[in-house]
Amino acid sequence: MRSGKSGKVKVGATYVAEVINWKLETSCEVSKHGVGGVKVGVAGVLDYKGSFEYVGETALQVGQSVSLLLEEGEGGQTWSGTAIISKGTVTVNPDTGEAISYSVDFEGSGAFTTS
Repeated sequence: MRSGKSGKVKVGATYVAEVINWKLETSCEVSKHGVGGVKVGVAGVLDYKGSFEYVGETALQVGQSVSLLLEEGEGGQTWSGTAIISKGTVTVNPDTGEAISYSVDFEGSGAFTTS
């Protein structure tokens, strides 16, 4: 599990949100079979999923494809890739009814790269 406190969300060529908190989980499917009475594992498909909280004027839609740039912090790694929004939540100011922040869960679509 990786996490950080900054990043950006892009839809098409336009940055639409500033990430203020994120988590990224990576996993790998493992196929298993027996050889000589011993179980052997073979690495399969990589999977990326996570969540982020952001501020901005645009609510991202469930099912929407976005480009993510997630930063671990000064001197840390930067993760980037394409993701599909799988869940969305809006936090609203009870006094004004205005959206304060948004939270989404996402699943990776393709490879995530690090730099």
